[in-house]
Amino acid sequence: MIERASFIYSVKCNLKCRMCRLWKIKSNQTMSQDLIFHTIDELKKIDIKEVVLSGGELLLNPPLLYAAVKKLTDYNIKVFLITNGIYLSSDITENLANLGIKQIMVSVDGPKGVHNFLRGKGVFEKVITNLRALIKLKKTKRINIEIATTTVICNRNLNYLEDFTRFLEALGVELVEFQPLNLALGAFNINSFKTQKTIFREIGIKKRDLSGLKLCLKKLRSIKSQRPNLVGNSLDYFEIMEEYFAKSKLPFVCYVNKNSLGINWKGEVFFCFHKKPIGRLTLKKSLLEIINPKTTIARVKEIRNCEEKCIGFNHQPHFENYE
Repeated sequence: MIERASFIYSVKCNLKCRMCRLWKIKSNQTMSQDLIFHTIDELKKIDIKEVVLSGGELLLNPPLLYAAVKKLTDYNIKVFLITNGIYLSSDITENLANLGIKQIMVSVDGPKGVHNFLRGKGVFEKVITNLRALIKLKKTKRINIEIATTTVICNRNLNYLEDFTRFLEALGVELVEFQPLNLALGAFNINSFKTQKTIFREIGIKKRDLSGLKLCLKKLRSIKSQRPNLVGNSLDYFEIMEEYFAKSKLPFVCYVNKNSLGINWKGEVFFCFHKKPIGRLTLKKSLLEIINPKTTIARVKEIRNCEEKCIGFNHQPHFENYE
């Protein structure tokens, strides 16, 4: 039964990160509020329990974000927000807390030099300042939001992730999550093969990096063993990640259409963000029309027979700390 959805209702962004090309999308960047509300209504109808809101950068339009979060929490759906942290002010955090958001997850990929190389000059300083303020606000006003971070593993941060994880823990971050560099970004349909090659050349894990990767993941597994509630990824997932980067045959099955679905800013619905959408949600179309077994069984079989080496959100074990 599908219980979690990833909802990317806007791709408008204030950064030009090296692992992403969303900033190249110049038109139709954000779903209308009417369609956002319709989408949330449809998620409730299929009994979705948790929604991850991400972009783009959703804090570029706080009123729209507040409206989406309120509608979700009014339905008793747990809400997780992913943000680059640039606009994460105390006022915004308090407003989100009052609306009942469960978690704020900030993208941060390593120490100053690494993060600024990947995300832009001066970004690290702003993000860490805002994280400190967020953590202080939680302590002083006892706001009930989990403070988390997500880090993209690439060739630039392998030597720093152990110490950086401990830095984040000392800072007061409650949950640290890691994800492998994804070159395809299928849900956005923007990373051409040429673009993927450029990204891989700059920050991809190459054969010469595999020994460093192995050591890095060993250290992260050690932290996970010592601080099981700090690191969101499972021990098995770190082992799978090593095989993923080495392009080995991955030892798991794909749980497509079993645990998650995704919806992007165009209303396109995905069981897998690496594949074509299974349909498009509109104000006149329901999710049940799109994910009806009669219309999706062929797509599910196609995706399950996929031989691509990915470890996206349809693969378990992944996270252990989302209760």
